[in-house]
Amino acid sequence: IAQIDMEDDSEKLASVVIGGLELGECNPSPGSDFTCSYFDCFEDIHIPEKVSSTGRIVVEVHSVGTHDDCHCSRDLDTCFNRAEAILFEATGQGDVPPSYGAFVKVTLTPTADADLSKTLVESRPPDPRRSQAASSGGEDVVVYVAHEGSCNTVAGCRGSAIARLNPEKRYVVSVATALIDMEDESEKIASMSVGGIDLGECNPSPLSDFDCGWFDCVSQQDIPRVVSATGDVVLKAHAVRTNSDCMCNEEKAGCYVAALAEMYRAMGENITDVAYGMFVRFTFSVVQQA
Repeated sequence: IAQIDMEDDSEKLASVVIGGLELGECNPSPGSDFTCSYFDCFEDIHIPEKVSSTGRIVVEVHSVGTHDDCHCSRDLDTCFNRAEAILFEATGQGDVPPSYGAFVKVTLTPTADADLSKTLVESRPPDPRRSQAASSGGEDVVVYVAHEGSCNTVAGCRGSAIARLNPEKRYVVSVATALIDMEDESEKIASMSVGGIDLGECNPSPLSDFDCGWFDCVSQQDIPRVVSATGDVVLKAHAVRTNSDCMCNEEKAGCYVAALAEMYRAMGENITDVAYGMFVRFTFSVVQQA
């Protein structure tokens, strides 16, 4: 689903029905009402053969509380917030697509006969803003490594931060980057590290330089106990060729296009968020001990 005006928990896709099969709701709660990028609600759910026996499947969705804050294109398979749409037209890339309050993509993929024994399973990615280490009963430790201003050079910019962990606990780490000016393959997070452990690069290449949503770079990677033995773990990130196209806010755990902030300022709004060229989130979750 395109994340259109869904920052509040009440703003959501209330139901999804495929051929009479109820899949439930989808409530992404992104960091901004103007994220507009896709969120994966369900993945690889088996559709019984009888549902498609006639060759036609009715798809029903119900969206509630969502304003038409995003402009979407089926041909481009993407959505823009209003500021991005204005820039899209101003730079000669085409007319502004229509605005939508709901824009849901359903992908049906044929399966081999051996897969038909699968049962219905709902797979919903965790909300990064409310992720908890549920298996251990402990809360996640979230730390941001960021750079205010542009990183749009070959050398880019580097940032670091300290994560304070419990030396008596074992952790896994997940790393996500805000999609700030990363459309071209040369625009990326060139390196990430946790306590000296190299996690490699992260090169999302979204459809727009002004996406500003989140991309998961590393998921649930084990951190050796020796790394957190002192309780303080050094986190580092290095971004290259990324301009400061997004405004970010740690408290809201999200970013939005900088041009939108300028538009709101022109309307008299007091915008205090800062433009970043790099905004990387490290999330440490406690591992349940056997």
